[in-house]
Amino acid sequence: MLPYSPIHHLLLAPVPGGDAQVPDALVLTSANRSDEPICFTEDDAAKRLADLCDAVLDHNRPIHVPCDDSVVRVIRDREEARELPIRRSRGYAPLPVNLGQDGPPVLAVGGELKNTFCLTDGARAYMSGHIGDMGTLETMLAFESAVQQLSQIRCKPVRLAADLHPGYHTRNWAEREAGDRPLDLVQHHHAHVCRCWPSTAASANRSSESPSTAPVTAAIRRSGAGRFSRSGPTATVSCGPAT
Repeated sequence: MLPYSPIHHLLLAPVPGGDAQVPDALVLTSANRSDEPICFTEDDAAKRLADLCDAVLDHNRPIHVPCDDSVVRVIRDREEARELPIRRSRGYAPLPVNLGQDGPPVLAVGGELKNTFCLTDGARAYMSGHIGDMGTLETMLAFESAVQQLSQIRCKPVRLAADLHPGYHTRNWAEREAGDRPLDLVQHHHAHVCRCWPSTAASANRSSESPSTAPVTAAIRRSGAGRFSRSGPTATVSCGPAT
């Protein structure tokens, strides 16, 4: 991992006046239990990390908005190397995705595992940072805080979208919070297919192509409630821009 703050340099620098050997490397991990959001306050770290570590290196500047690490793979495409984000978080979120056309503010609350949500504002879609798996109270509280923070910065959604699966915590949250706003339930694999279209249309100008030349997209996974099975593999195939 490349150092992205001065504290990383200090941790590997000689101690002034000391004779201790500088370590060749440090093994670091995020400050959280498995499947829980990261700790970012002193009180939270004292409660959740006390039995996981011997000491806590804190800072006197409080963290206003926590953001987990991004995961990026570098791939070679013909003669050029480019980044392929695997987990779009610090450094990438909430940088917007251009949708190509204006629309009403919509909050899409995301799935159950490795959750991120999305808020649209005009022709732009703002993806949240990595939230995590939604099976704990801590993650749900982090989700609610992130939704509130992004809505205050951009706009309040007039419509919500959630996964079709009745057991997903994100769907249950959307049903509670929608109030008199419309709530659209979207099949899991259809959402995966729709996710591909903004970047595909922007890079190849697919939006002006005829249905016969539009690419075919398919999503096949074991997760999610589908039209054919709730427990086995389900699939969605799309030819042409998803609407």
